[in-house]
Amino acid sequence: MNGITAWMEKYLVPVAAKIGSQKHLVALRDSFIGMLPATLAGALAAMISAIVTTFPSAIQQMMLGATAFSKLAPEKVWTLANTPIIGDLNNISALVNQGTLTVIGLIFAFSWGYNLARAYGVNDLAGGIVSVATLFAGLPNQMGKFTAALGTGKAGVAATDKLNGVLGDQGLAAWKPLFASAHLDAGAYFTVIIMGALAVIIYAKLMLADITIKMPE
Repeated sequence: MNGITAWMEKYLVPVAAKIGSQKHLVALRDSFIGMLPATLAGALAAMISAIVTTFPSAIQQMMLGATAFSKLAPEKVWTLANTPIIGDLNNISALVNQGTLTVIGLIFAFSWGYNLARAYGVNDLAGGIVSVATLFAGLPNQMGKFTAALGTGKAGVAATDKLNGVLGDQGLAAWKPLFASAHLDAGAYFTVIIMGALAVIIYAKLMLADITIKMPE
């Protein structure tokens, strides 16, 4: 046993220490550590929401059986979401989840850029901003479709005729970029690690090169 321990200390520990001191991995570790408050808050909110909405109905299903439970009317299903105080707590939990786990990829983008810039010894706040900007630059844009009722009867016909006249005279041009929140959750980790690292490293190299641009007097 002592021989195995000595062999590991001689060959494996130095390699592990060298890997553990690699500045990119240290920055990645510190990024996840810095996210812990948001991660824990989101996890607590998700747990509260699960207890309020699904736990009572799960107990009811165990008591009645799956077949009888499936025949229950929606208002007969046990839930705490409609209880005044607990229902408000559930709504608060949803808001906390919306500000933490739903956008955890965005939070990680800033933390990753911040710590990576600090590892290179450049402005860490600017590094976080560069990483966040890189995340948004890589998000797929979605065209937004908006509809509005024109009314019914004579009012609807008149509104439609007026709209057709405006479109015939002036045309229509509209574009509204939309970003799905699904691209800002934990699924963005891998993309942020690669794209954010490239952007922040380029920024750090340019800053360390001390490139100056002289404006004409």
